[in-house]
Amino acid sequence: MAPRQRCGVLGCSPSAELGWEHSGLGWGLSFLPSFLPLFPVSSSQWSQCCFLKCHFSAFRFHLREREWDSLKELIKGGGDSAQGCAHLLCPCTVAEQCCTELGTCMLLHMEHLTLGWVLLLSTWTGASAVSIKNWLIKEVAMDMAPNSFDDQYQGCRRLMEAELPELNRTELANGDFAKGWRFAIKEWQKRWGHATSPPPLCCDQGMALLAYTTEADLYKLFNRATREGGRSRQHYLSSYPFKTLHFLLSRALHTLRESQPQQCYNVYRGVKGTRFTAQQGQVVRFGQFTSTSLKEKVAKKFGSDTFFFVNTCYGVPIKDFSTYSGESEVLIPPAEQFEVTDVTNIDNGNFIHLHSRGMYSTYNCEFVKEKRCKERPCAFSAGRSSPTEPPHLWLILLAVAALAALGEP
Repeated sequence: MAPRQRCGVLGCSPSAELGWEHSGLGWGLSFLPSFLPLFPVSSSQWSQCCFLKCHFSAFRFHLREREWDSLKELIKGGGDSAQGCAHLLCPCTVAEQCCTELGTCMLLHMEHLTLGWVLLLSTWTGASAVSIKNWLIKEVAMDMAPNSFDDQYQGCRRLMEAELPELNRTELANGDFAKGWRFAIKEWQKRWGHATSPPPLCCDQGMALLAYTTEADLYKLFNRATREGGRSRQHYLSSYPFKTLHFLLSRALHTLRESQPQQCYNVYRGVKGTRFTAQQGQVVRFGQFTSTSLKEKVAKKFGSDTFFFVNTCYGVPIKDFSTYSGESEVLIPPAEQFEVTDVTNIDNGNFIHLHSRGMYSTYNCEFVKEKRCKERPCAFSAGRSSPTEPPHLWLILLAVAALAALGEP
């Protein structure tokens, strides 16, 4: 029988022991060995071991969400083997691969100098790619998204517009917002700057849609903030950083819906990395601006861990104002509520069928109430948006500020 040996963690020597070659790790990794079992392998397997050396002194202990998402996608896309596993460890550092064959891949996720979790993908443990993928998928129960900031700004459009110049001075300090708005300004000029007929949206609302659909970082940050922005009125007023974008997107969807015959749409949404759960008959909300597609094939490209078939009566097509016009996107507002009419599990993914049940909001005109009414009752008069209205002074200031924030003339 071939002698049994152990794959070292940081070295390629058959006699390597578990230990760290760098002394700059500090106490954060002092307890790590107890979490890292070494799997015995035969001499023939030794040549196939894949080892990774990382310059841990440069390791970022707190991965940003987008880096962590990318890391998980690499793992899930790896198939039944662990080929190319050097790319799965230390995405923010220098990694070496001692061989290119099958072997053991180790994924470390450190958060705040604490070991969040350690995953060993090994050809010798018997763990299948499917079981590993399922382990990585986050499960989330759908509900009414009670913490969502769901303001519809009913009756306070002009009052809110009057507050935007002052409000936006601080919000453009957000680099992702400024970057997305800068692109939107240029794209709007390219599409509509020389048009002979007016666009269906005034430019501020149209540029908000362009910014939202273009900048990936802005999209993620904005949706995350919106899902939690309504945990309390005070939290929205003091901590929600996208008041301008939320207002403009809300008004854009309202204006587009009013400018065409009102109808419902059957749309699709694919989700990767999260398996949503729901009960038939339950009423739920997404609690954020939710992108869907009229085309099932397009939606499937975004994932199948959860796949939604949605009947929406308040979502509207935004093809003319989306950077990706070929996706036939329909954007659903945070306040639309749905009844769950069917839930099935297909190929380790959940299929959820939702049917529109109107709009439900906890908040209305919250920013204006704070500025104009304080604790006194407020009465707002309804008004309609006109796509032919000229740009407001605050919009010009907004464009200039966005370019200035990025150091452009």
